[in-house]
Amino acid sequence: MDVHDSSSAQEGSNPHWPIIEVAAINDTEHQFVVQQQFGRAYREPEILIFQTQVLLLETVAYMIDFYMEVKDDVPQHIGFCHVLPGNIRDSIGTIVQPISSMRQEPIGQITIEYVVIRPLKDCPCDLSVSYSKHWKHGWTGLDIGHRGSGTSQKHNTLKKCATVRENTIASLQRATDHGADFVEFDVQLSKDLVPVLFHDFHVNIGLNQKAKQGGALTTLRIPVKDLTLKQLHELKISHETDECPIEEPYESDLHEPFPMLQLALENVSTHVGFNVEIKWTMQLKDGSYELNNPFELNLFIDIVLDAVLKYAGKRRIVFSCFHPDICVMLRLKQNKYPVLFLTQGATSKYPTYNDPRTQNTPVAINFALFAGILGLNMHTEDILRDPSLVKTALSHGLITFCWGDDNNNVDTIKYLKKLGLNGIIYDRIEDHIEQKESVFLSDDGSDLLQIAACLSPNSPPYLSEDSLCTLDTDGFNHQDTNANGNEVNVISFGFGVIGR
Repeated sequence: MDVHDSSSAQEGSNPHWPIIEVAAINDTEHQFVVQQQFGRAYREPEILIFQTQVLLLETVAYMIDFYMEVKDDVPQHIGFCHVLPGNIRDSIGTIVQPISSMRQEPIGQITIEYVVIRPLKDCPCDLSVSYSKHWKHGWTGLDIGHRGSGTSQKHNTLKKCATVRENTIASLQRATDHGADFVEFDVQLSKDLVPVLFHDFHVNIGLNQKAKQGGALTTLRIPVKDLTLKQLHELKISHETDECPIEEPYESDLHEPFPMLQLALENVSTHVGFNVEIKWTMQLKDGSYELNNPFELNLFIDIVLDAVLKYAGKRRIVFSCFHPDICVMLRLKQNKYPVLFLTQGATSKYPTYNDPRTQNTPVAINFALFAGILGLNMHTEDILRDPSLVKTALSHGLITFCWGDDNNNVDTIKYLKKLGLNGIIYDRIEDHIEQKESVFLSDDGSDLLQIAACLSPNSPPYLSEDSLCTLDTDGFNHQDTNANGNEVNVISFGFGVIGR
């Protein structure tokens, strides 16, 4: 792949910049290297990622050359295609381009998945403190409250649901009071760009009208993103599935749904850690998406990061997401908090995601190493089928959490802790363990690393497929500019089994 910049050359610019880097995600390779003359041979089922950093994204085109390996000779140039600036319309997307032979004849087409990452403006991450790869050896078997004190929605695999509405300040605090080490919750944006806690992408809104005799209450299914914070707080809403009977004192705002992320950070006891799951639409195996027409991705991530960086204080934060590209964005837009890649694995309980990086746990392990993130949050259904997955992840130095309805069992929790998992996410902590103190109440944090482990001399840094930040001798520069003050953007292209 080659880069063509149509803007006028700037005085003092480096003639060798931008460069193209390539990484293969497989069992033996997971780091970017500079692209060689004939690129890198593709071997199914590995995933190839190409990355470049550019200043003016709208002026840059990309040429992709195709070669065929020839025994005992140099590769044969068989074709090429172009990706023009107008083809890259969003922060994340898919492009289908025709491939032309050297005689300008069409010989096929290529599907390319791309990601663009822009700098997080005014990021207060200067490497004075970084926890992005920090984890104590003693932090194993941590008890993590699912959506706080547990899910309050009925579904087929849930035997007993919480009595406090999920993803509320009251639910987070109840789990905290019973000794949760972390609480896990989901974050989305309202229409007016306020980060709020809520799991489902849609809500059912009951219409304020009389139902006809014998008829059912009429409801509307509306995306959370299409309602302002004020509307979310005022409307009578329900989850897409039925809710269990819950405690909901009329006078208490702590039980209200859609609390702002800022309120959670400011009001829940500070010794409990937050596992902040970024809710982003995933493509399913049938080609459909969980949510259509989402926010612009860089805007979405930047707003959530801004709230956490402003209001988290000394609280321990771990980000997680099912979308692998977002995990890398979180890792490289800021250097203060670690990231876990949520994996679905092979499952019979949920609709299958299309991306092999999350539907295949061994691939997910290789991706986590490639991305330079803290570790994985595995689906327990996959672990119970093949416990060796935990050993494999741990042997690579990855921190491992697990999630799933299978965790709502005392014996299963004990078994998962014996496997060496660092954290188990489950419902109703008060029902499954005796009340205890959080492991962090007795940990003053005095030994937290001042420099991210990934920047130590013994641990080479990883730059991911969509990394925005550049690495120099001083660490990550999260609002990188060239000498003329232009912001650097990163564009990466993925080839291989992604999206099949």
